[in-house]
Amino acid sequence: SVVALNEVDINLAPKALDVVAKRLGGFAVSFFGHVKGRYGNALLSRHPIVAVRETHLRGGSEVGFAAGTLKRNGEVAKEGEVHRIARGLLECDVEVPLGAGAGGQ
Repeated sequence: SVVALNEVDINLAPKALDVVAKRLGGFAVSFFGHVKGRYGNALLSRHPIVAVRETHLRGGSEVGFAAGTLKRNGEVAKEGEVHRIARGLLECDVEVPLGAGAGGQ
């Protein structure tokens, strides 16, 4: 079993991935915080994660703020200010035991 998550914010609940992994029965966890190291993608696996690749992707969405909007970082948005939402790719190699194909454990 593999669980892939995006929009993971470890600022809100720093131990959440570990709690979920434990409740799933001791899953391995990999997290890529492509936004300031604290927001991004996660992968949880029943089997060991043996290699991880993290890639910052070009592009991303742009969001405009109305002038005077208080942003999450505490700053006040200026007229015409645009924020680019960073994107990231988390790739993991998972060591699946021989014979554990479709329908296997």
